[in-house]
Amino acid sequence: MQNLQLIIVLIVFGLFFLGCKAPEDSSVQSTSEETNNSSETLASSIISELRSNLTSTSPSRLNEFSARKATKELSNSLSSSQIEQITEAARKAVNDSNLGESENLILLMPKIIEGAQSKLASIGLSDSDEAIKVINVIVNSMVKSVNGRNQYLPDNSVDSGLTAYETIFKKITTASVSNLDEAGLSSSDIVKASSELVGTVVSSLGSSGISSSELGGSIEKITSGAVDSLDQIDGFDVSSLGSAIDNITGGATAALGDISVKGFSSDNLTDMVEKVTSGATSALGEIIIIGYSADNLSAMVEKVTSGATSALGRIKISGYDSSHLTSMVEKVTAGATSSLGKIQMTGYDSAKLTGMMEKVTAGATKSLGKIKMTGYDAGDLTGMIENDPTFMKYIKNYKDSKKIGQKRSAKVIEKEDRVSDDLMKKFGIKDDELENIFDLIAEEHPDL
Repeated sequence: MQNLQLIIVLIVFGLFFLGCKAPEDSSVQSTSEETNNSSETLASSIISELRSNLTSTSPSRLNEFSARKATKELSNSLSSSQIEQITEAARKAVNDSNLGESENLILLMPKIIEGAQSKLASIGLSDSDEAIKVINVIVNSMVKSVNGRNQYLPDNSVDSGLTAYETIFKKITTASVSNLDEAGLSSSDIVKASSELVGTVVSSLGSSGISSSELGGSIEKITSGAVDSLDQIDGFDVSSLGSAIDNITGGATAALGDISVKGFSSDNLTDMVEKVTSGATSALGEIIIIGYSADNLSAMVEKVTSGATSALGRIKISGYDSSHLTSMVEKVTAGATSSLGKIQMTGYDSAKLTGMMEKVTAGATKSLGKIKMTGYDAGDLTGMIENDPTFMKYIKNYKDSKKIGQKRSAKVIEKEDRVSDDLMKKFGIKDDELENIFDLIAEEHPDL
């Protein structure tokens, strides 16, 4: 009997002891979990967010997220195994560069993109279109991961003359474009991919935490970064360069309507499209490809304005309609023209400016017929050209000499003269050098 009582006492005591220890063990476990969470590196957080974005746009999760309205629709056909391979490749690229503990997004994000895109060629994707879809998700994820992390954009890593946002968005774009070949894409695929990814970066800006006042500079650096990095693509030659530039400015322009930032509306589109062509034009002198020289600049600047102009009808945003096209075309050409003086390249001087300015206008005018928009008639080209302040005086004089159209008031012409004379003085272009411009416009649009 005494033995039985002793056993019961021991059992009760044991249970009491275990009950007292349980909270302590729970506390220890909780503390351990908190330690693990707090020790997660910036790189692992960014890569985890990339995994989440790749998963949320894959077939198994599309229905779950279909109710969410994205700025740009993104999708992919990746399996869970493929997603794991991509994110592990990104992690390896970071670690191989000794950036595993880095707290610098400006250094980390290009490496994550490099690792992720480089893996696409070896994971059995069905075709190039699928690779481009995945690339779109990758750059979208990077832009979104900037939000709320300003402290990880250190001043000592910001490019000279640029803001932190301008720097990081340029780095994201440059890293993606320069690694398109590593994703297994051919030159023709790269032309399409460059348009897609630049458009995705621009359309994703609203998810980055950026303010409306910082949009213009960021867009300018996105297009300049894209154009500048084309020469880093292995096997990409000068024959594909023009098409890629056309697609870059077209992709960026079309995406302007997808931006969702407080304070940004259709009223800001003219300023933004000017930044698109300004950025792309300024980068033309930075390209180093065999066979590319100052002699190619005029053809390339034509592609800058051609791509942007042809995409004007693809902009979808409340308040934007065909009545805005005249001012939009003005800014397309103004952006390119304003950056002609920024081009630094051997063999490029004021002697080439006449031809360059011809092509700035030619690119825009030739693409007016490509604009598809309700209320716009491709035959209404006269108003488009006449409203470009850069060439108003000279086109007016040409029309008068051919007895085309009616004379305008002396006051209007005097105002146009001042605008045009200032620009001509800036570039050192003489009046007799403009005859080629008149001939080109007359050839393209004989009804002017």
